[in-house]
Amino acid sequence: MVAEVNATKVFLLLGLMCWGGGCERKLPVAPPTIVVRWDTVKPADSRRPAAGSTYIALVRGDIETDLSFKVGGILERIGNPNGADWQEGATFTNNQPLAQLVQADFTNALNKALANWEMDNSLFKRSSTLISKGVISSNEFDVITARAKESAAALAQARQALSDSVLRAPYDGTILARSAEAGETIPPGHPLLHIGDLRQMSLEFGVPDAVVGHIKANDTLPITISALGEMTCTGRVSEVGVAARKGERLFKVVLKVPNPAGRLKSGMTASVLLAPRTQPNGPAVQAPLSALVTRTKISDPAQPFAVFVLVTDGAKTRVREQPVAIGDLTDNSIVITNGLSAGDKVVVVGASMLYDDAPVAARPAKEMLTMGR
Repeated sequence: MVAEVNATKVFLLLGLMCWGGGCERKLPVAPPTIVVRWDTVKPADSRRPAAGSTYIALVRGDIETDLSFKVGGILERIGNPNGADWQEGATFTNNQPLAQLVQADFTNALNKALANWEMDNSLFKRSSTLISKGVISSNEFDVITARAKESAAALAQARQALSDSVLRAPYDGTILARSAEAGETIPPGHPLLHIGDLRQMSLEFGVPDAVVGHIKANDTLPITISALGEMTCTGRVSEVGVAARKGERLFKVVLKVPNPAGRLKSGMTASVLLAPRTQPNGPAVQAPLSALVTRTKISDPAQPFAVFVLVTDGAKTRVREQPVAIGDLTDNSIVITNGLSAGDKVVVVGASMLYDDAPVAARPAKEMLTMGR
């Protein structure tokens, strides 16, 4: 009987504690399980040829410029005085006149500004003597002085306009395009000529993030120009982009190629070959490109990439963020030169949502292909 009473007291006490919040259990919040797909790392295909990747580059002049007049007027000519108008392909030298507006309006404006300045300047000189004698007031002298300054500014502006009515070459180059003919009225700032320096050409192309880190300034790369009968030459890397193009995952690379014979033309395309990189850590493997992610914490700038490897512990499956060294792109796969072994299971769908030691529900990527058929 006593035992029953004590038991009843204990239950009543526990009930009061729970009612007051004393027996609330604080269970740990488990991280959500992320559904992912995995694929198996395979040995790199040694049967593939040892050629590297080819990229298409656009050929441009080393310098290309749009020229326009600072002032408006009627176009008198494009070319040398007393000569035929220049057409596309004509060459010129630095500071040579390229185009000219009709001069009459500018010379008339200059003559008018000069006459006004001479009259106002003469009046200013006489007034300087008269004010010292008290013949004119200070207010009158101030007005005459201001008018003389305005005339001097108008004269300088008219001289500049006459100079700007002649378009001169900023460097030695070639006329690549012209957008007007003699007799047309040309507004200020309207592009008139597109010129370029073709003695050296610039080849620009884009590479993915997995490749850009292996290209350095002053590297030399082989180039093929199909339009010139598969002509081959080499280019020197002058610029490697540090930010991907907006809306793309490509980084700009620029090559410089000498063009002494002028065979390379602006607007041509070229094929640039990036040779395969060395594999210093023994046989390489390859993984789907979709497995590659940027490391959560980049402690080594030379190794910024990682993949997530499946790790099974009993009934639980987690992922490990594994830093990797990458090689060439091979179709839709990336060559891994260090960090993985053949047979490793890596996440290929959902990798961007993961973190180190994240719990996952993993399914083979092959199941997706089967369901899609």
